[in-house]
Amino acid sequence: MFQHRHYAAIAALLSQLEASDSPEHIRNTFAVMFKRDNPRFNWDRFIAAANGAPTHGRDRRALNAKTACGINRAQSHTTSKNSICRVA
Repeated sequence: MFQHRHYAAIAALLSQLEASDSPEHIRNTFAVMFKRDNPRFNWDRFIAAANGAPTHGRDRRALNAKTACGINRAQSHTTSKNSICRVA
C-alpha cells in the first residue's frame, strides 16, 4: 500500500513534467524515481508494463481473465466475490 511519502514523491515528479513531455520521457522519469527508491527495481519490466505489455505470469492471467470476461477500463463488472470476472 502506498504511504504519504509515495504520493508526495509522485506529485512532486508530476509537477515537474511539461505538457509537451513524451510518454517515453514520463515513463523514464518514473523509472528513475522507482530505481532510486528500490535498488532491486526492474527497469525493463516496468517499461514493458508501462507500454502495456504483461510482464509476469500473474499479469498475463489477469489480462486474459479480463479479456475473457469482456472487461475493459471503462467498464466494471462484478459477478461473485470469487469470480475471475470481477474488477478489483
